[in-house]
Parts: sequence; C-alpha cells; structure tokens
Amino acid sequence: MAKISREDGIAKLTVTVWINKLKQISVDKDKIIITAAEYQKMLKKMAIREEENKLFKKVTAIFARE
Repeated sequence: MAKISREDGIAKLTVTVWINKLKQISVDKDKIIITAAEYQKMLKKMAIREEENKLFKKVTAIFARE
C-alpha cells in the first residue's frame, strides 16, 4: 500500500479506502461473497425500504379508518 501511494502520488488514506471498499466479505452460510461497498449500498436500500414500509402502514391505517 505504501509502495502504491509513493509511486502514484496517492494519499495512503485514499488507497486504504479503496481497498476497504473492494474487500470481499461473506454474507451468509451459502458462501455468497460481496464487497464491503456493495454491502453498505444494500444496507442503505434496506433502510429506505423500512421507511417506505412505515409510511405505507400509516397511510393504510388512515384509509382503513375511513
């Protein structure tokens, strides 16, 4: 990492961030492997869907009362 940083004039922190984003992680017992960046993206999407579901439940409750 230090060699890459020196040779290309890129900050060590930048190289570290790139490596961490591309680091592979195992997600479940079926040995599915994704990158940390893909995992973070998935978590964000899940949070959005959870908020959408909360809103949907509130709207459904309002219409159910009418």
